[in-house]
Amino acid sequence: MTIYNSDITDENGRAREDLVREALLATQAVKSFDDQLFMGTNTNIWQPIPLCDAGQKMIRRAFFDPLAQSLISHRLMDTVVDNIATDVRFDSIVDFPTDLVCFQNGELNIYTSEFSEKIMHAYKTAIQCRYLPEATLDDAPTFKKFLQTSLGHDTANWNRLLEAITYVLSPIDTQKMAVFFIGPSGSGKSVVLRLVQALLPEYSVSTLDLSELGHYNNNSTLYGKTVNISSDINSEGSFDMSFFKRATSNEPVLFSEKYSRSKSGRFSTKLLFAGNAMPNIKAAEIDPFVKRCDIVYFKNAVRKMI
Repeated sequence: MTIYNSDITDENGRAREDLVREALLATQAVKSFDDQLFMGTNTNIWQPIPLCDAGQKMIRRAFFDPLAQSLISHRLMDTVVDNIATDVRFDSIVDFPTDLVCFQNGELNIYTSEFSEKIMHAYKTAIQCRYLPEATLDDAPTFKKFLQTSLGHDTANWNRLLEAITYVLSPIDTQKMAVFFIGPSGSGKSVVLRLVQALLPEYSVSTLDLSELGHYNNNSTLYGKTVNISSDINSEGSFDMSFFKRATSNEPVLFSEKYSRSKSGRFSTKLLFAGNAMPNIKAAEIDPFVKRCDIVYFKNAVRKMI
């Protein structure tokens, strides 16, 4: 549904906040869930609306024709978004399932392994591939060779990697952990990171480094993302341990961007990092840090063995 200038202007030709909000309400494609705004698509996917200018651009491009966009000031749209968040008419009655994963060809129950070729539920994101119910690791000889080369012949380590990937892609966001891929250069860590990133739509991935997570005016891109992926841990650098603890405990954190208002919200983004070594941690913080980490060790440099 396209919103035109006549839908949002008064008798003087000026755009009004209440008319803009009513026009968006009429689309039935903007909803509030768990203190976060989502935009509906033509499928069962409800895409999170990001904070600040990125969210404004998304709403403008999705719903308003060019003339209507030109009539809505930046400040007016900010007010619209703020008021939508507190307008109960935008509250969603849809509950995103935590036991189902959406693929291109259906839904998978991650607890029972039951697969349905009908997509009956609403999702924040979908895995960008088809699910093959009967497939095994033997059906992917190239990937199996990669595991043998990069992780060695320790099948327990293979399972650890596969479980980590499953966790990152799943809707489960109550586990108090971040995933770390650690190993020498060229051992295939970035290959797996690119695989995970390819399986998710672009809008659901952020790429902040560990040291940037808690930086004021620099972490709004984390808001509403499925996973944050970073391929370069600075083992000698420092990071905000307090923010890391809150983030991995699903507690409220502050999301902020320069020249924009900050927003507090529950942190549900999965954290996935890779590096040659773990970051340098103060002695007193080692135990609480390690308890929040799922570490997969990449043992061999792939380029030296293939």
